[in-house]
Amino acid sequence: MITNFRIKFILVMAVVSVVLCATISSAATVNLQLMTWAAPENIEPIVAAFEEDYPNVDVEIIYEGNATFFDKLKVLIAGGVAPDVFLLPYERVPEYASSGLLLDFTTISNNDDEFVSRKRDYQQFLLDGYTYQGRFYGMAWAFNPMCLYYNKNILDASGVPYPDKALSWDAFLDLAKKLTRKNGDTVTQWGFTWNWRWIEYIYQNGGGIIDATGNKSLFNSPNTVQALQFIHDMLYQYEVAPSPLLGLNGNTLFQEGDAAMHHDGGWKLRSYNDGAMRYDWGIGRLPKQVTEATLAFFDGHVAYAGTKYPNEAWNLVKYIAGPNGQEIVSKGNFLTVPVLRSIASKSIPVNQPVTEKLLARLAQTEVARIQPVHVKQTTLAEILAEVEQVFRNEASPAQVVENVHNKLSVLLAEN
Repeated sequence: MITNFRIKFILVMAVVSVVLCATISSAATVNLQLMTWAAPENIEPIVAAFEEDYPNVDVEIIYEGNATFFDKLKVLIAGGVAPDVFLLPYERVPEYASSGLLLDFTTISNNDDEFVSRKRDYQQFLLDGYTYQGRFYGMAWAFNPMCLYYNKNILDASGVPYPDKALSWDAFLDLAKKLTRKNGDTVTQWGFTWNWRWIEYIYQNGGGIIDATGNKSLFNSPNTVQALQFIHDMLYQYEVAPSPLLGLNGNTLFQEGDAAMHHDGGWKLRSYNDGAMRYDWGIGRLPKQVTEATLAFFDGHVAYAGTKYPNEAWNLVKYIAGPNGQEIVSKGNFLTVPVLRSIASKSIPVNQPVTEKLLARLAQTEVARIQPVHVKQTTLAEILAEVEQVFRNEASPAQVVENVHNKLSVLLAEN
């Protein structure tokens, strides 16, 4: 009897061992593919940390350049070999979500206590960017606001205060006038340059592009006309900023000391800090009218709707945007802002030359907003690009606003 018992016991344990080994082996064979255009030095440390914390998951990184990324992704999807997780700008979420290509994270994220507990640490617009028709599809992994850079040497020589507080449009224009220099009719120093981002000026004036429902154009309003008129006047009436007709590069002018202030992305901070700027410089606040506003730019990670591993895909997306992933992002030599407020704040070094600049860039994020998005994002972008007629002095702000509004209304009626 004892012998039979021992035999049965051994057989049972053998079966249990087989089952356990099979379970462990099965867990260890979860292979995820992550498709990205990120630089290896930015994404590989995060993936390595994830694999260490999730030893049952192996992540294969597929690199594809930004220029060909979406063509390649389309081919992979059509061929039934789409990556489990991939980078996607928030502007393209409606297009991909409405086509049924994205894994809906709504339920899994709502049931994830760890994620729910830290949602308030994300700025709302970062979550909104990956939400479509009330469903949640992904998470930003780093971002940047548009900022106002200024040349301290020029402002000091002109005896004017730094624009560290948001000036009214009139006060900002007055400052730009004081910083503009001419030799006869030729401008030798521009008061202001920018990279042709203009939507934030509409936001600053209390205007909008598309309403919250995504079905109505808000473009045809006095707020929009006034914002475009303000930009037009800086270019042509007061000549404090170069028009596109001159073919000048605002960033180059600023770096070479031929422009006092420059409106550009927060990503410029790293190159300026690494020596691209030959002059002492700072980051101030963009002007305001009704309110402060700037634009935020970011990409994030989503999962393919057909992935075999939805839970593991969610864990990877969450990890990259979570504390461990964002600690690594924060070490990226100041290129981007981490998406977690707590990480973004504590990652700023103390009492270093770059400290005040990083704090100023971070402060801009508190008034950041996102651009309008649509299922037909390319068509939307083409319609909004007609605003550039104002900057080229080809049409009045009022004419352009009416034309753009009419085209937006037709596009939105297709929803």
